[in-house]
Amino acid sequence: MTANDYLKQIEKLYKTIQSILSEIKEQRKIKSEIPPNLNFSDVLTERLKLLKEQMNDCICKKNVILDEIRSLDNAVFIDILCKDYVERKSLEAISCEIRYSFHYTKTLRRKALKAFENKFLTT
Repeated sequence: MTANDYLKQIEKLYKTIQSILSEIKEQRKIKSEIPPNLNFSDVLTERLKLLKEQMNDCICKKNVILDEIRSLDNAVFIDILCKDYVERKSLEAISCEIRYSFHYTKTLRRKALKAFENKFLTT
């Protein structure tokens, strides 16, 4: 797996967390509308428990990746990777923010990905 593929997991995890939160909200609404004498409440309670566990797993995985980015030795690499993969900014926007040319930002991003790959993805 390349560093780019690995770091793209952040977006997928974020979307999964948002989806789970949405489902939790919906399940809670349904649970509140069910009369207490019906047995569906236990089923919904179990579903909510499972969703919370899945969300916690996603949050933990996302935090591991963020911690790995932040543990790189070069502050500019950290800044570029966070802006790219966490904040989902374009390279054009990143280059404006860090005040480097687009071409140089692109080069720095490539170096940051290589540094990340060397530190975390090579065996």
